Amino acid sequence: PKGGLLHVHESTAGRGEFVITNIARRADCFVGWNTNGRSPHCGELLFTNAPPANDGGLNGWFPFDVLEQRLAAQGVDLKAELRHHYMLDRTDPHNENIWDSFGEWWTLLPDLMRYRPVLRDYLRDAFQTFHQDGISHVEIRAVTPVATMFDYTAQGVLNTNYTERDTLQEYLDARDFIRANFNTNFSIRLITTGLRGSSTSDAPTVLRKTREYLLYFPGEPFIVGCDFVGNEDGGRTTVVDAHFLRGVARQTNSPIQFYFHDGETAWPGNENLVDAMLLNTRRVGHGFNLFQFPILEGMMRTNDVALEICPISNQLLRLLHDLRIHPALGYMNRGVQCVLGSDDPSIFGNDGLSYDFWMAYYAWGLGLDELKQLASNSLRYSALEPDDKAAALARWNQQWDAWAQWAATQSP
Repeated sequence: PKGGLLHVHESTAGRGEFVITNIARRADCFVGWNTNGRSPHCGELLFTNAPPANDGGLNGWFPFDVLEQRLAAQGVDLKAELRHHYMLDRTDPHNENIWDSFGEWWTLLPDLMRYRPVLRDYLRDAFQTFHQDGISHVEIRAVTPVATMFDYTAQGVLNTNYTERDTLQEYLDARDFIRANFNTNFSIRLITTGLRGSSTSDAPTVLRKTREYLLYFPGEPFIVGCDFVGNEDGGRTTVVDAHFLRGVARQTNSPIQFYFHDGETAWPGNENLVDAMLLNTRRVGHGFNLFQFPILEGMMRTNDVALEICPISNQLLRLLHDLRIHPALGYMNRGVQCVLGSDDPSIFGNDGLSYDFWMAYYAWGLGLDELKQLASNSLRYSALEPDDKAAALARWNQQWDAWAQWAATQSP
């Protein structure tokens, strides 16, 4: 029972295998392909009710089964090729610039979060995967403004009559699907996110949209705050946005809290963590380079700010080669509170949280008490309201005790 998952992104929260074996096989999905295997649209999924034209060869858009058979005749496994396109592999020779390879995912699946039938299936499968992995609470970061959906009527007419509120409602509907079928206490919260890659600040837009989204669900604790995500070493720094964010940070009881992605870097000149702390972030996403700021480390202990550690993500995005030298163990030993996150499981292949827990356990030599602390922290430092948090922790403690008793009987 892992409690909560506090660090995962909306479009990559699901299973990569579900995209390949379920979504790509839809009758209204076409797979882009060409002979060189690495062109801009090779592996891209297109959702349409009108089959696109092809050139007669292996260049164009194909139903999955048709493309699979044609490639098989050439000795090529389509599912293996799509895994190669959709998932990062640190041994892969083509990703010299890992962030470029990481970014390919969004170019190949541009409408995953826009085509309503696919979005619904993807979120339900993602949340069911979390539930099956012992996760009862999820906090999702969603790029803002959220995408507006489209689908087709029964008569085959394109329907774009959807709003951003409709998209957000899909998250709540997927939550309710899990509550109705698996876990009545399953909960989610959403953190809006801007993008560091834009040359001009999108902070005003993100703050405006976050306030707008809060009004959509006045009686539903759902939207909890905002963040800014992307490659820190090549993107906008936190301090650039600070003058837009200070007003929110100074409010004692602001409905918008900050959960900044900062310190996802090994570069010593990156000081985003400093600004995250000065802007009163509730948690820090990654915080890998905190060891370069001993005063900040003390502030995190004093202010009880938790780090969201994503071991597999840090390794695959090349912050370090060997997880045994990850600084997280040092942070934990010095009293900094940590939780584990999966970050982008669809790309990394670390569905749920078991993979990250295993890697942390194995690489850092964690004991049962440390694993318990990591799991309980995921609820203790969540954005749940105080009463909901106390109830979630009480349920989790019962689940942990039952699991520990079971595990004791499994010893060799």
